[in-house]
Amino acid sequence: MARNLSPIEPQTGSTKRRPQPAYARQPSPIGVPLPVGSRDTAERRRTRRRPVLWVGLLALLPIGAGVIYWLAAPPSVTVVHPRRGPEGQTVAKGQVLARLEDDDLRRAVEVTEAEERYTKAAHDRLAALVERQVAAKSAYDRAKADWEKARAAAARAAAEAGYLQLVAPADGTVIRRDGEIGQMIGANQTVFWLYSNAPLRISAEVDEEDIAQVRPGQQVLIRSDALPGQTFHGQVRAVTPKGDPVARSYRVRVSLPADTPLMIGMTTENNIILRQSDHALLAPAGSVQQDTVWRVEDGRLSPQKIKIGAKGATEVEILEGVSDGDWIVAAPSPSLRAGQQVHAVPATERR
Repeated sequence: MARNLSPIEPQTGSTKRRPQPAYARQPSPIGVPLPVGSRDTAERRRTRRRPVLWVGLLALLPIGAGVIYWLAAPPSVTVVHPRRGPEGQTVAKGQVLARLEDDDLRRAVEVTEAEERYTKAAHDRLAALVERQVAAKSAYDRAKADWEKARAAAARAAAEAGYLQLVAPADGTVIRRDGEIGQMIGANQTVFWLYSNAPLRISAEVDEEDIAQVRPGQQVLIRSDALPGQTFHGQVRAVTPKGDPVARSYRVRVSLPADTPLMIGMTTENNIILRQSDHALLAPAGSVQQDTVWRVEDGRLSPQKIKIGAKGATEVEILEGVSDGDWIVAAPSPSLRAGQQVHAVPATERR
């Protein structure tokens, strides 16, 4: 079916566009925008977008450079210079080292202080009334007693609250801390170990049977498992006048030289030198039973009383009773009897 054509349209199926007249491309003299083609409009849009696009790219360049630098740059660290000084924190006498949780006691202190203030005010008022002979003396005495009782309660609460403060007993250095913030601290638990900058010393326990022979100034030979193969020298400094009735021993203080390698907390074996002898008669410690040894003479046993001198861990000194040519039983058993016939075997022959 044929279509009605407009007189101004060409009757053709071609899509080729006709060129516009010159007046159509010139601006309107009355300011009315003239119609333009779609190609001109797209060209203008592209022209307007280019400056905006370049501005956006220029703005992104510093940001991208900053991100690249942040990712590629090495991390920052805080540095300090090492310093010379003693280990541990130096504290002064009376300095508060730590404070235990004391909210309940602090509230108790506030309550008792408020009660003290109230009773003090009541006491002062009654004191003024009694002075003017307006109040009875008995009421004043009662108010005074209440005030004194409240004052004592406040002092007690303050003292109990003060027990929760750990205070340095002397000037020194904290060498160990066994508690952390927020940790539950039990009763009688040590929290801080302080070194009071005093010379090191050893506290040794000496049996009451030997303490009478110990005197200040005697030399002491010291060994420690922490430093095997080494022997150190010390000196008896003092003997405590009161002993331990349960352990039946007395405490002896041993001073150490300033250059000793022994450290606080080490355990040591101490031998006090009562006297020195290069030709002492020594016997195994196990051979002596209640100041008696068993001699072997002509193949038979006989008990012999002896006088003991210095005692060591493995040997004892014999002052009287036997000589170095006698044979004694090294480890006598309870079943031995006087006159019993035995076969003596020297200890060096046993395997």
